[in-house]
Amino acid sequence: MITVSKLMVCVAGLLVCSLLFAQQDAQPQHMATVAAEKAEPTAPKETAMSSGAAPLSAEQMAALAGIYWNREDDDFHKILVKDGKLQINVGDAEFHTLKPAGETGFHVADVPWGDQVEIRFLPASSEKPQRLEQSFGGEKPDIFESATAFTPSDTELREYAGAYVSQEIDPVYRMVLQDGNLSLTRLKKKAEALRPAVRDVFTGDIGTVRFTRDSKQRISGFVLNAGRIRNFRFEKRVD
Repeated sequence: MITVSKLMVCVAGLLVCSLLFAQQDAQPQHMATVAAEKAEPTAPKETAMSSGAAPLSAEQMAALAGIYWNREDDDFHKILVKDGKLQINVGDAEFHTLKPAGETGFHVADVPWGDQVEIRFLPASSEKPQRLEQSFGGEKPDIFESATAFTPSDTELREYAGAYVSQEIDPVYRMVLQDGNLSLTRLKKKAEALRPAVRDVFTGDIGTVRFTRDSKQRISGFVLNAGRIRNFRFEKRVD
């Protein structure tokens, strides 16, 4: 069944497709748009709460914070504690507070679509890590698994720097270090900061950039996933 959020993924994919095959005439809108439409954490059963219940403690919020990965869409949600509140990061500097909904869930506060999004956190088991179930408008939930967040050093970021090319398109994609961040630069486009998610994986408005390594563990290229665009490969150019 196709949900509103899935439709947004399709739209985002078409935008990225336009970027890749129409010489990048329009800046794609993927992660921020999709995350904003889909994002919405909920508290686990252990921290069930109603709208009139006491807020989560700092320890309870810290236990929910982290990176969550959706294997099917190669998409990420970041849950964090900011200004003493449980929040979701849906873009470079776009944060939304999570508000309790019913006894076990959260909605996204202060946005028109926020009450349509519902999330439950499921505790880890012997077979699965902690998970986040997210649904939109009561539809079948998407599953995000807790993953180990990646905070690269300057030395690690330099591994990704360089020029990347694809057999499918002419433009060269360059990864550069700017202000301590990894950024993507392209012809006639402003540099786009990429956010580290897990090891060798970064996210941005363009989608999910998953770097690849060769047999000697050197960066050899990257794969771009964004909506319907899957496994779009770039190779690192050796000068």
